[in-house]
Amino acid sequence: GRWRGNDSRVSLSSRRGGPIDALEIARSFGGGGHPNAAGFTLLERDLPRLLEIVRSRSNRVVFLSPQP
Repeated sequence: GRWRGNDSRVSLSSRRGGPIDALEIARSFGGGGHPNAAGFTLLERDLPRLLEIVRSRSNRVVFLSPQP
């Protein structure tokens, strides 16, 4: 997904490209959408929790890359 930081908040949008349900993860952080595309905003300090959730549902290497 893409993310951009602003005042310690991070907005994310996710497109499903594999076995991970984007909506399930978005709902974990109060977001919404559907299984193939979802979005949410979280505090920057919650990024490690997000990575833990994504990694636990994937066998791929996961990393975040800031988008200007």
